[in-house]
Amino acid sequence: MRFKLFENRQVEMVQFEITPSRETDSKRVHELFRGLSTFYQTPLDVLRGKTPAVLWWDVMVRPDEIRFYCTVPAELKRQLKSALQNTWHQASVDEVPFQTAVPADSDVCELKLRRSNMFALQTDRRTEIEPYQTLLSVVGDMGPYDLARYSVCAEPVNRLDWQDWVKRQHEEFKRGHTPRRARVSSKQLLISLGEFVVSQLQSLLDGLHVAIGGEEQLKKRKGEADLEKRIIMIDGQLHRGTINKLIAPTFNTYIRLAAHSPDRHQKSVILQTMANSFTDLAADNELERSDYHERLKPAIIQELNTFRVSWPTRLDPDKNKLSNEELGRLVETPTAALQDKYDQISALSTRQVEVPAILCKGGMQLGEASIRKQSIPVYLPTKDHDQLCLPTVVIGGMGSGKTKGFACNRAVQFVEQGYSAIVIDPAKGEVWEQMERRLPVDQRRRVLLGKDVISLDFREVLHSPQARTRLAQILFSFFDTSIDDTGAQTQRFLRAAVMGMQTGRLGEIVKILSDNEYRERIIEGMPEGMNRQTMQQYHNESDARRRQITSPIFNRLDLLLGDPYLEKCMQATSGIDMVEVLDWPGVCTVIDVPDRLNTREGKDLLINLIAFKIDAAMGLRQANHPVAIIFDEPHQYLRSAKLWRNVAVESRKYRLAYTWLFHSWEQLPKELAQIIKDAGPHFFIYPSSKQTYKGLQEEIAPFTVEDGLGTKRFHAICALRFGEGRLNPFVCKMAGPA
Repeated sequence: MRFKLFENRQVEMVQFEITPSRETDSKRVHELFRGLSTFYQTPLDVLRGKTPAVLWWDVMVRPDEIRFYCTVPAELKRQLKSALQNTWHQASVDEVPFQTAVPADSDVCELKLRRSNMFALQTDRRTEIEPYQTLLSVVGDMGPYDLARYSVCAEPVNRLDWQDWVKRQHEEFKRGHTPRRARVSSKQLLISLGEFVVSQLQSLLDGLHVAIGGEEQLKKRKGEADLEKRIIMIDGQLHRGTINKLIAPTFNTYIRLAAHSPDRHQKSVILQTMANSFTDLAADNELERSDYHERLKPAIIQELNTFRVSWPTRLDPDKNKLSNEELGRLVETPTAALQDKYDQISALSTRQVEVPAILCKGGMQLGEASIRKQSIPVYLPTKDHDQLCLPTVVIGGMGSGKTKGFACNRAVQFVEQGYSAIVIDPAKGEVWEQMERRLPVDQRRRVLLGKDVISLDFREVLHSPQARTRLAQILFSFFDTSIDDTGAQTQRFLRAAVMGMQTGRLGEIVKILSDNEYRERIIEGMPEGMNRQTMQQYHNESDARRRQITSPIFNRLDLLLGDPYLEKCMQATSGIDMVEVLDWPGVCTVIDVPDRLNTREGKDLLINLIAFKIDAAMGLRQANHPVAIIFDEPHQYLRSAKLWRNVAVESRKYRLAYTWLFHSWEQLPKELAQIIKDAGPHFFIYPSSKQTYKGLQEEIAPFTVEDGLGTKRFHAICALRFGEGRLNPFVCKMAGPA
């Protein structure tokens, strides 16, 4: 049998970088070490050349970055990588080249248990302890060339041997004597010498005590516990961690600290600060600093840099033996609070939520999600038109990518799918610029309101006699007729006038209500019934009474007639038939309403007219392909808010995918906002206001308001409804302009 005790055998190791996310926690680290214990190899197996099951955990602290690494034998790479991913399932676990070497002139020390290995550190996670709070604080005082490393090496021990040994230690403890560590140092020698002298003096005094008849008192005093036991048992019992350590998986553990700095004093300060980081873990046992002799430091640094535990280190009788629960407090990733405090921490910037599988199977591209450093393409499914055409809400601050990114991509991709799109752009014409670059001439159309004179009409009603009733309802809203007595009469006569219209133009409404001769001809052509009787009643009223009835209509028309451009549109005969527009497959229609060509009031009214025309055409179209109806910055034209209450609920059935893009949720009227939420829309939340995230907390959960405020530019929290219903929200880097 050939043993390899004296061979310089190098075990191949691999290193993983653990990049935590904000929701990463370390509650399952003890399970990681429980799993590692199953790979235990006996010393004889190691001598024969088998790979020891060893795990190194390292925290590298530099002035500009803090990173976390785990190094394991290459033979166990697959199993232990899976275990690491299960332990920190929201973190990124990536194999990397070795990144943890420390310079040869670094200062090093070790943390060792002060008492016997049978006693445990604080393991109760109900106790709020964060050792890394102090450990990472060293970064604040580091110079440009400073470095610190916190390293934990754990190798499982034979559980049966451990249980036999610790049982004997507990029996000794019960008899009143606290087991000591097998520590050889000048300090320990002095302590032992002092204890020997005291014991000899005590024996002499005991002899004298017996000689004078105090034998009973002597027996009673000898039955008392030693001072160390009294200190440990000051709360009346051992801590849970010590009790559990009797049967827990246990590991030979080497906790090393290394510091490097051109300044010797700074190097000492870094090392001491790190050594003090774990005082809060004190329970029945505690960690204390143990310095190496100068001649041993090069060998320890070599162990750190090669991840190879030397035999002198393995054979050290004073080495730590820690349970998996104790190691669970020493091996951690930083909490979200620490990530916020130390921006040097290399962490995933967003909450790691898996992209639903249904969004990864193709369709219209949204962008890419980064999950544990892996880029995953994300798509909007197109097979289910009902879900594709749900209302869509896009919220984000200025420059976040809503218009040039989301709106333009949505319009182009609807066209490329053979669908259609209508985009209302009230700003600077950015959408049309994109369409010119991305779509051929026969797939794009532009209407420039303020320049192109179009008829202000509802010619859509000419497609069906039944559409006139819908037009009457539209005009009630368009003319904003009230529900008082006068307004109610206005609605009745307006409905009758609509039923007599021949062209659908707004100008014809004016003519019917104000031109007696034309009205007579209209009445003659109307069929017998309530509407003809109502129109005849209006015709028979006095001029004063007719003015009273029509005042809500003419008050609104004053705006039209007072604006030169709008007045031309009132007289025009050439216009847009939204039924035809909705039925054109593979075409994007951009309706520009720029400020430079339109007054604020005129813009509001024109877009309101367009919105009503689309609504009138919705139920009249013959085609059934999806159409994206995109309203950019709707807070600029809120006359349409009343109309949107209905379309938010109804439009999906007609394959119209209404999409609103605005800066913050609070810009919408509360009633409209609630109706849209209740309709179950798709949400895309770019960086926005705190009030937006508060108002949509239920929709974006598990993302929090703080997560939302930390959203990067051009990224959005996507809360969508596909497949079986609401999908888990996730963060996506949205596709930008092509």
